[in-house]
Amino acid sequence: MYRALIVALLSVSIIVAADDKPVRELTVKSKAVDRDFKLNGVEIVDAEGLKKLIKDEGILKGISDGVDFKKEKVVVFAWSGSGGDRLFFKLAADEKSVKFEKLQGATDDIRYHLKVFVVKVGIKVEK
Repeated sequence: MYRALIVALLSVSIIVAADDKPVRELTVKSKAVDRDFKLNGVEIVDAEGLKKLIKDEGILKGISDGVDFKKEKVVVFAWSGSGGDRLFFKLAADEKSVKFEKLQGATDDIRYHLKVFVVKVGIKVEK
């Protein structure tokens, strides 16, 4: 499963918008995602965990530059489904938890999705 993340991320470019939000998405432009690649909210809590998953130095640096692992963790989702599939999150009013939900698209086309989120440490992730 983790090998697939490495394969999936080999051809992506990452644009990081750094800010102080409790939850934010790293914009990932993927050229190729392994068809067997599926992750449902894998939480990466340190740079070592990130290095185990991502072997490409450019991509690793792109994500690492957008995350302060002393204050934040990375949450990765990957799946295949309708091109209309959407993944969204709702932060609790007290900012102690965030719930991620996938909305299935109505089209029959199969697309491969990869979403990377940065969540402040201490916020519980629900899927």
